Amino acid sequence: MLSKKMLKENDVEYKCLKVRSKFGIYSDKAGEMIGNNGFRDAIKIGDKVCDNLTLDGMNFSDWKIDLGIDIVEGIWIE
Repeated sequence: MLSKKMLKENDVEYKCLKVRSKFGIYSDKAGEMIGNNGFRDAIKIGDKVCDNLTLDGMNFSDWKIDLGIDIVEGIWIE
């Protein structure tokens, strides 16, 4: 399991991503709603994003498309 502590201890550069939505978050990959509260966190390392559905990482652009970021109004990254 990927953790911020492990990344820091190994001097891995990363960025925390906070997805916000006015309506909940749907994942095409999962084929279902993955968040009804409008919040989702992920970690970006280089051009890969890891979250609890994508432990091995997913291309950042593909991840954004999967969640509808920059496609569906009302979903964004803080």
